[in-house]
Amino acid sequence: MSLCRALPRRPAAAKRDRSNLNLEQTTMKTSEETKHSWLWLVLLIPYIALLWLPFYNDTRPSFAGFPFFYWYQFLWVPLTSLIIYIVYRGVK
Repeated sequence: MSLCRALPRRPAAAKRDRSNLNLEQTTMKTSEETKHSWLWLVLLIPYIALLWLPFYNDTRPSFAGFPFFYWYQFLWVPLTSLIIYIVYRGVK
């Protein structure tokens, strides 16, 4: 004697409808992803700004006694946090 009950089978039409629904959801998701894809490129701004060393490799202008080389890098810490927040809110 079996303790398991056989589950009722779904009609084939229900399976087809479900597969069409998944296709529509995938298409909509791709459309939403492309709409926000430019936001991911904004995250490259801090990397480019900080990796381009000849741009800020100087002591002048100084700010509060700090050479430009240092305060320029420190300035990017809150700016990068702000950029990450903007991208997060835009994608969410």
